[in-house]
Amino acid sequence: MATETEQIKEDEAINMLVLTDFSSTALNALGYAVALCQQIKTSKITLYHSYAVPPMPVNARDSSIEELSRLKNQIQHLVPENTIIDTISDEQLLLKGVIKLIKEAEIGLVIMGIKGKSGLEEVLIGSNTITIAKECPAPLLIVPLEAEYEIIRKVVFACDLKKVSTTTPVNAIKYFIRQLEAKLYILNVNHSQGNYDPDVSGDLAGLQDLWDHEKPLYYHIHSEDISTGIVAFANEYQIQMIITVPRVYGFFDNIFHRSVTKKLAYHTNLPLLLFNEAVLGE
Repeated sequence: MATETEQIKEDEAINMLVLTDFSSTALNALGYAVALCQQIKTSKITLYHSYAVPPMPVNARDSSIEELSRLKNQIQHLVPENTIIDTISDEQLLLKGVIKLIKEAEIGLVIMGIKGKSGLEEVLIGSNTITIAKECPAPLLIVPLEAEYEIIRKVVFACDLKKVSTTTPVNAIKYFIRQLEAKLYILNVNHSQGNYDPDVSGDLAGLQDLWDHEKPLYYHIHSEDISTGIVAFANEYQIQMIITVPRVYGFFDNIFHRSVTKKLAYHTNLPLLLFNEAVLGE
């Protein structure tokens, strides 16, 4: 299998896959994707709808095709002239369809929406969002319902210092940051009890070996809850996007857990760019 370095080429444009169920949440995510392709090199946007949701209407396929065509017409004049817009609808289960398209269409970024505030718990617990987020082999951008696109000038990469050198798809993340031309903040959140860990200095040295070419700003903070600490930091430093490798950092145990749903409800305007550690070459 190709190495991560071989998979990521600086001059390559990104093929986006935007998931939609035609809801206001999905439409907002599509709008965000369209705006984003003005900032990063985008060769193609594929709009995908799976109508495999029981009970399936008799005319589900025709209705899906019609709605996708309408969306395509609406955004055609909003994307760069050389960006292709494709539409696909089928009756496969959503995750299976996404994984298939990632491989067949060489997708470099999947984008989907997520509800905010009152609907947050309903969406996160056992939802398509959490399923895709856990299993998606390509980078996944989750766009909250209340997110409004603004030029991304600052991103924070939340990472685990002790695991970052062996479990992080470094080149894939660097590629997106360079595409965005954004300032990188690297954040470690210490959520254990006690004082500053003396081993952090050694871990930070290893981190700098990986990232110093990007000239990031490094921060180490303490927060009993990882997700709360990350989002508070992002708000304080006016960050436009959070990047993390969720399985490695234990992010799902915090941000996608029923116990912190209420705490997350008031800052659901932050897009999350999730990288699966499987992006690493084997």
